[in-house]
Amino acid sequence: MSTQPSTTVTSWQDLPDHARVWIYQGNRTLTPSEEEMLLKKGKEFVSGWASHGQEMTAAFEVFHNRFAVIMADENKAMASGCSIDSSVHFIQQIQQEIGIDFFDRMRLVYKVDGDFHDCTLAEIPALVTAGQVTPDTLMFDNLVAVKSDFAKSWPRPM
Repeated sequence: MSTQPSTTVTSWQDLPDHARVWIYQGNRTLTPSEEEMLLKKGKEFVSGWASHGQEMTAAFEVFHNRFAVIMADENKAMASGCSIDSSVHFIQQIQQEIGIDFFDRMRLVYKVDGDFHDCTLAEIPALVTAGQVTPDTLMFDNLVAVKSDFAKSWPRPM
């Protein structure tokens, strides 16, 4: 019998609104096989994710062929620095395996007419001037911190 703590893996929709959220945006669209591999490995990762030896309840999901999202209900156990570091190392390992950058914080993803586009922060003024993005353009705010904000404000109008 194992005494190793484990994480209860659940669907992100089943987590409470206060569940903590970490969003990792890829610098390109994942292929179907990459997305399948990422989802499988992500669920395996959260199944063994623990904080200070305490079981956590967490979810891993891939959204829009580009975003790796980890959520955790911190009611049972707060995500410690070490547990957060382990999730970052997991994402770094995946990005090396498939050749994608999940840590370029200077890129934005936005949606126009159902299509996903990305740009650098520096390109936004030119896109606005050209009329390619407007205040109503949906932008993915990867700084949302909790599930309720993720559900309401990711994406949100630019």
